[in-house]
Amino acid sequence: IVNNTVFLYSEHLNKKNNYKLYIHDVNGKLIMNKMINSNKSSGAIQFHFDNDMLPGNYFLSIKKDGELLKVIKVFKGL
Repeated sequence: IVNNTVFLYSEHLNKKNNYKLYIHDVNGKLIMNKMINSNKSSGAIQFHFDNDMLPGNYFLSIKKDGELLKVIKVFKGL
């Protein structure tokens, strides 16, 4: 569980892969998505919660070329 307005996640990023991040609320509603193009052999995925997002629990899904890699529960504080 992450409790920040800035979320930093380290993951091994293979060269020239496309990563897509999805944020869903606890009801499954898509709140945000972001495309990340990687040209590095490793690195960090970083995003900021939108200011209009209410505090609470969310789920961050990370996909690479359409394949689900990870789902992480995150908490946006005040």
